[in-house]
Amino acid sequence: AQADQVHNAGEVWSSALWEVRAKLIQRHGYQEGNRRSLQLVTDGMKLSPLNPTFLQARDAIIAAATASGSTADIADIWAGFAIRGMG
Repeated sequence: AQADQVHNAGEVWSSALWEVRAKLIQRHGYQEGNRRSLQLVTDGMKLSPLNPTFLQARDAIIAAATASGSTADIADIWAGFAIRGMG
């Protein structure tokens, strides 16, 4: 099946975000990892263009992590997206 319908595309995007969240939780523990993933995705949405592609949204989340100054978080984000073919 192709992921060209809105809901199919959302499933691909959400699974990538779950992978990123899992990486952050694995390194920081549940409480802090969950908080960081929510904060970075929210900050990334503020930095992304209108109607972004997956890669533009990914880059915005990475930019948010870069602004936060944590190189380990950036590596986790890249690794999480790479699991779903966006890394």
